[in-house]
Amino acid sequence: AVSTTRSIPPSAPKEAVRLVVEAMVRHCGDVDVQECGAAALQGLTAAGAELRAYMAELNGMEAVMAAMVTFQSAAKVQAAGTLVLSRLCGDSIDHCSRLA
Repeated sequence: AVSTTRSIPPSAPKEAVRLVVEAMVRHCGDVDVQECGAAALQGLTAAGAELRAYMAELNGMEAVMAAMVTFQSAAKVQAAGTLVLSRLCGDSIDHCSRLA
């Protein structure tokens, strides 16, 4: 029997982050893209500190903040964005406290 399952390449999570951030920047006026993008980044932030650091390098935090400012009345953008920012900021706080 031939297996039809594929393994996920190690680069896939980083590629996903890159594509989501690029889509959020490119379609900054589309609430649906911002909502889905923030939700996707929310899920991806759970994948570990390395991926969150990569997200920060790609200006993911800035993309989320821009979406939150632009769509202040979109509850799902606000909720997902808040979780993304709290996870990214938590890493920064943890990193700074280890340096002290």
